[in-house]
Amino acid sequence: MLKYFAPRSFRVSDCGYGFKLQHACAIALVCTITASGGCGSPYPTCPVSGKVTLPDGTPLAGGTVTFEQIDAEKPISATGQIDDQGNFRLGTTRSGDGALEGTYAVVVAPPSILDVDRRGQSVAIDPKYRRFETSGLRFEVGREKENIFEIVVTLPETSQH
Repeated sequence: MLKYFAPRSFRVSDCGYGFKLQHACAIALVCTITASGGCGSPYPTCPVSGKVTLPDGTPLAGGTVTFEQIDAEKPISATGQIDDQGNFRLGTTRSGDGALEGTYAVVVAPPSILDVDRRGQSVAIDPKYRRFETSGLRFEVGREKENIFEIVVTLPETSQH
């Protein structure tokens, strides 16, 4: 009967390193994966960025922009944080890695209470921008495009008594 031979105690002492061969192989594997950039994105994304402003041109400081595919069997979303100047960069599998090609419905979530407290201001936007079905925001992302989008959100309608 033939048995599998694994030299468990083999040391690379001939080279003067004094550690097990298995450890050397594990270190080499980790270095190879790290040098190649890890697993990477499983999706071919396109860089997507933009700016969110109010109708008067004032940037929306804080909040989140989310793009959700409307032309895919299994929609994939991309999200980006809005900075103090209203700028955002979308990410699908990690921050800033972009979005897949396709047509997207878009929502804008206003700054959270924590953001408002930190900045000392409060900007309420029309609640229609919080739902894909009502936002009215649609954008096309493509490889041959610049994919820089200007999003203008309105303030909530005030009811007159």
